[in-house]
Amino acid sequence: MKTLDIAAPKKQEYLYQMKSNTEQPLFDTLECIKKELESNPENLEKYLQILRLASVGEMMGELGHTFNNILGGILGYSQLLKEHLPEGSDALRQAEVIEKASRRASRLVSQMQFFTQKQTGQKRIVDPKQIVTEIRSILESGFNKNIKIITQCNHDSARLSVDLAAIYQTLLNICRNCKNAMPEGGELTIRTKLKGQFVTFEISDTGIGINSNDLPHIFEPFFSKKESGFASGMGLAIAKAIVKDHQGEIVAESEVGKGTVLRVFLPVVPPSGKPITATERQDTFTKADGELIMVVDDEEDLCEMAKRILEKRGFKVVTAGSGETAIEVFENHADEIKLVILDMILPDGDGTKVYKKIKELSPNSKIILTSGYIHNAPFQELIDSNKEKFLPKPWDLPELIQEAERVLGAT
Repeated sequence: MKTLDIAAPKKQEYLYQMKSNTEQPLFDTLECIKKELESNPENLEKYLQILRLASVGEMMGELGHTFNNILGGILGYSQLLKEHLPEGSDALRQAEVIEKASRRASRLVSQMQFFTQKQTGQKRIVDPKQIVTEIRSILESGFNKNIKIITQCNHDSARLSVDLAAIYQTLLNICRNCKNAMPEGGELTIRTKLKGQFVTFEISDTGIGINSNDLPHIFEPFFSKKESGFASGMGLAIAKAIVKDHQGEIVAESEVGKGTVLRVFLPVVPPSGKPITATERQDTFTKADGELIMVVDDEEDLCEMAKRILEKRGFKVVTAGSGETAIEVFENHADEIKLVILDMILPDGDGTKVYKKIKELSPNSKIILTSGYIHNAPFQELIDSNKEKFLPKPWDLPELIQEAERVLGAT
């Protein structure tokens, strides 16, 4: 069989974006995958299918941006509508249903973007409960109702420094294998525990189980035991590499007929690394007193919605539907505009160019960046710099107001 060169960029697209000189565990996994591909034509076909799926993932950024703009109008106007409806009325309840449904749709779009885009590899300090909550939300959206999902958090105040996208991918890969082991339904339990200097994510199922001969091989690429309902593909191989990259470990226990338990150990960060809470982040705000805000977005409905809600709060608002118009308006009102809410995806160019031009005209300008792109955006470097606040679409109107007040009130 012809030797395959999977050391090229494509192998990184379906795995986990990395720097070759710092992540040896992942290279070890890739070498193992290469050998599997060379030895088995069936594995090669699986690899090609993964590449096809990766190409679909590449489209999710643009589609997600479009969907989030649509959902932004539905969510925002349902919130505006609620303000004008009598308490306890049927119309108010109907508006609340629309709001709830649009929030759920927005979460689903965000989740699809999260898992189909290349990962940045950046680590953040998080509460493990946040991870468990998000994983449960994803599972409830995609798992059959015959699988009961149980979550328990017992990690005290411990915090982790993790690449969230990679850890979500790891835990979801494990949970999907648990699901496959319970074709008739059962219980999937996710627990966190504090074990010395490690937080343990313990994921267990009540499925068929894995025999002692197969158990040592479940982290190998393409390992499959279809008769037992277990088929990890490359999921657990990738999971193990990601966990090792986080200086952690993953182990499995199983008994035929009694289910499987997989434990992911991740090192905690010192107490001083505790995330800042929303309350601790609050600045001292000044009430809106006619400050001028410019909203830049090519979606006319979103501009109008933001204008209405901000003016109701006491701000003055000008809008621009393109980058060229935004620059022209800002040039004419640079001394008056106190805040710019800037959509980074515009029909006539990259929002980064508009951002740079505004900063060139007025270096101290306050700007909130916004977009329906959630991950791996074309302007990701600007977001990662943390110089400006990034507010993802669809906008939650109370959050939009809060962030405008916060940025204006910050010194």
